[in-house]
Amino acid sequence: MRSFCIALGVALAAVSGCSLAPPQLSQDQASELLSKLATGRAEQELCSTEGRLALRGAVRSYARAMAERGLSWPPLPEGDAPLDASRRDVGVLIAYAGGWLETSDFSEPAGSRLSQIQPLRWSELRDVRAAIPHACSQAAEWHAAATIYAYERLRLEKGRHTSPEWRSRQHAIVDRAADRMERAREALATGG
Repeated sequence: MRSFCIALGVALAAVSGCSLAPPQLSQDQASELLSKLATGRAEQELCSTEGRLALRGAVRSYARAMAERGLSWPPLPEGDAPLDASRRDVGVLIAYAGGWLETSDFSEPAGSRLSQIQPLRWSELRDVRAAIPHACSQAAEWHAAATIYAYERLRLEKGRHTSPEWRSRQHAIVDRAADRMERAREALATGG
C-alpha cells in the first residue's frame, strides 16, 4: 500500500508540476541509511524514487543535526590537509558526485563548497549520471566500488599505519576496488 501511495504521489507531482519533498528523519534513522549507503547496501535507495527521496532526506537530516552541533558536514578538504572523512562521509560525497544528491540537500557552508571537489574523473561521472535512469543497478555497483576505492585510498594517503605489510594489503584493497569500479563503469558505458 505504501508503494502505491508513493507511486500515486509521484504521478500527482508530475501532473501538478511540483515535486515530492525528501522526508525528515531522526539523526539515528539518517545515520543508519547513510551507513547502508557507505557499505554498498543502498541499491534500493539509489534506484527507486522512494529510496532516493529517503536518501536525500537522510542527508538533509544528518547535515542539520551536525550543523546544530556547530559542525560542517560532510567534511571537505582544506588546502593541503588530508581529508578526515569516515566511510559514511565518502559514500555521501560519491553519491553527490554521481548525481543522486543535490547541492540543496547539504547545509552551508558545505553545500556551496561541494562543487569545488573533484573526487573522480569527470568522464566517469558523466557515464554514471547518464545511466541512472536506465541502468541504475550498474550505477549503484559503481557507487559501491567508488566508495571503497576513495575511502581506502584516503586511508592509504593518511598513512597512519606505516608497516610494509599494512601498506601492501592496503594497496591490494585499493587496486581491487579500482578494478571493480572500472568494470562497473565499462558496464555502464556499454549499456549494462
